[in-house]
Amino acid sequence: MEQDQGQTLEQKKTRALLMSNGFPPKLKLDASNFPDPGTIIRIYRQRMNYIDQDGKLRKWTQADLAKRLGVSEVTVRLMETQGKGLDSIDRRRAIAEILKIPPVLLGLASLEDLLAFLEHNNTAKMAKASHVSMETIKLYQDTLSIYSEKHNTFTAKDSSIDIEKWIGRIQHDLSTASQRQRADMYRVLWGFHNLAAKVYDDMYDWVNALSHVNNAREIAMEMNSNDFLAASLYRSSQLHFSQKNPLLAKSDLTAALDYAKKSTNLSLKGAVFSEAALSLALVDPDMAATTYAQRLLDEAEKYAGEHVESDEFSLRFTTGRYLFTRGSALLALKRPSVALEYLDDAEEDLDPSQKRRLAYINILRAEAYIRLKRPEYDYAMALLLDALDVSKAIKSGFNIGRIRSLYKLLATSNYGNSPQVADLGLQLRDWRTGKP
Repeated sequence: MEQDQGQTLEQKKTRALLMSNGFPPKLKLDASNFPDPGTIIRIYRQRMNYIDQDGKLRKWTQADLAKRLGVSEVTVRLMETQGKGLDSIDRRRAIAEILKIPPVLLGLASLEDLLAFLEHNNTAKMAKASHVSMETIKLYQDTLSIYSEKHNTFTAKDSSIDIEKWIGRIQHDLSTASQRQRADMYRVLWGFHNLAAKVYDDMYDWVNALSHVNNAREIAMEMNSNDFLAASLYRSSQLHFSQKNPLLAKSDLTAALDYAKKSTNLSLKGAVFSEAALSLALVDPDMAATTYAQRLLDEAEKYAGEHVESDEFSLRFTTGRYLFTRGSALLALKRPSVALEYLDDAEEDLDPSQKRRLAYINILRAEAYIRLKRPEYDYAMALLLDALDVSKAIKSGFNIGRIRSLYKLLATSNYGNSPQVADLGLQLRDWRTGKP
């Protein structure tokens, strides 16, 4: 409502027509009542999807556009964010041709032409379809559930191309959805981007993972939802953890805490609180941070296992998940014997189908045994070898990377010359070279 205050009738009409054509409600208008050209360029650039030679769905980057225009990537960034460098009509025409933007949207016609274009486009859409069927939305929701479950119980990495296609299909249908339907479709589109980020994260494909994390965050901002903003930042933090950058993860989780505290979603609150505690343990293991981390873990414990069945964000903050995160934090705080107690309990509480999670628990338990005052190397080796077998079967690069780190730790210990450590090294080498 605040946006309507002080607007002329012409501005309101232009904004309403832009919204009915699928443009975001917060799209700015310039002094002549044309849509902000930088935002238009960004929107159409992100719509430039294509399948590369490896069968992966790609989107145009700012660097791609910069190369075609013969300018720097910084110049394109300034075009999109600040509208700089767009004074030339020739440049606007070139961008319109490259990105397939109707020239009228970049101010290459009169305002009357713009309104006529938007009205005609809107009428054509309404004639074609005034809404997306409820059956279609239900199909998207069910499909997301299927792929999410596939990822949770095993791995969905072989389905990444299919997931990208579903994202493209939903984005296409958004343009014909009613205002009420758009809310449901935004939620399911966010879910697909969140899932894709997890899948690419597990594949060590950081570029695609980050792209989907950013897309999910943009949708959350469009929805203006504390819950979805917290969940988006949470997913971003998990990506940084995978990249072994706990400092950036801590930054995301600190921001996520502000949103999660306002949430009524108990799984979301528990997941954010517990992971924030873990990030503190990894980054700031001083007395103050340790005390705060303990408070966050105690708070998270209240939400463990609550309403997991209705967990919209696929966080699965079960009791086992809580015990696992607490054990991880204690391990980071150099309390391996206490960490083992929580990790052992976490293993008992976790669903046996959660192979990737169970393998990772065994990796952490192995690390705890290695870091005891009196290391128990035999137990650690048995756990690592078992975790390696599972991780190879499900092709979990993240798990295997963590096992490799512990192998290096073992190799420098007084147990390093043992046959068991040699066996582990050989299996890791075979995995790296692609041997069965």
